[in-house]
Amino acid sequence: MEPVGAVIYTKRFQLGDPTINTLELWGAEYQESNAILCKVDDVPLLQQIADRERCPVSFVGVVTGDGKVLLSEKTVIPNGPVSIKEEELEKLHKENNPCDLDLEFVLGKMPRKVFQLDSFEPVLRPLELPPRLKVKEALNRVLRLPSVASKRYLTNKVDRSVTGLVAQQQCVGPLHTPLADVAVIGLSYFDTVRLYANANKKVDLVFFQSVMSNSFFAG
Repeated sequence: MEPVGAVIYTKRFQLGDPTINTLELWGAEYQESNAILCKVDDVPLLQQIADRERCPVSFVGVVTGDGKVLLSEKTVIPNGPVSIKEEELEKLHKENNPCDLDLEFVLGKMPRKVFQLDSFEPVLRPLELPPRLKVKEALNRVLRLPSVASKRYLTNKVDRSVTGLVAQQQCVGPLHTPLADVAVIGLSYFDTVRLYANANKKVDLVFFQSVMSNSFFAG
């Protein structure tokens, strides 16, 4: 909607939890959701595709052209395309809305990114291996190294507490860089059973001897 502006209606969102308030809805981190702009004439087609794929879709607002982002709690029709007349928009701006700001204040006139891409012809040489070293053996030597195909991003970058069951993350310290000695996760929201895991330990013990695994993993 940048830079033209839009009106967004909170009542148009499909919520799995009806207790979510406007602040939680507006400030949520929607990692698994996508937002697109579409023409009014394309709304039935998008709805048809969503129904076919069993994918929820919500048409939550309309582009206005006034350069403002307005979040309204006004009750509107729950389905179909959204439309608003100019006089209705002016009246809506005079109401007490959770958010009614110029987009330049929200985005801070963010500069557009410029990517400079240069292409070049790489100089390739035939593969040369030492005598008696086969390709399969060379690959085996390289790929067995922990530093090759490192999964470090899994411990340093990704969300590590999404489930709400993580008691001890795999990264510790102020910079979340060193690995913890043990990872601890809950097995349920309704009891105190935990799972301990550590590198180079027998994780399968947890599935067969849970009591024994507690002392084994925790030291």
